[in-house]
Amino acid sequence: MVTSQPVVVGERPTDEQVDVYLRALEFERIPGKSYFASLSRSLAVFDGHNGNFLRGQSGQIFAIDVIPVPLTAELWRAMEAARKI
Repeated sequence: MVTSQPVVVGERPTDEQVDVYLRALEFERIPGKSYFASLSRSLAVFDGHNGNFLRGQSGQIFAIDVIPVPLTAELWRAMEAARKI
């Protein structure tokens, strides 16, 4: 698979800015981790540290290198277990 995207000029957002952006998209950070889950979308996002996002000149946050995966019941249980680690 080959993918491409337009060049985005910007800076790295803070972790808080990433959290605000993903909460607006109905994702919740698993505390202390760099991954997120959205039960309503049945989707998880891994490798969600701020180095994989850019904040453009307009303030818009762009996901650059995150890993989206379907959120299965088994994966959700594992993510919930990770909250306790």
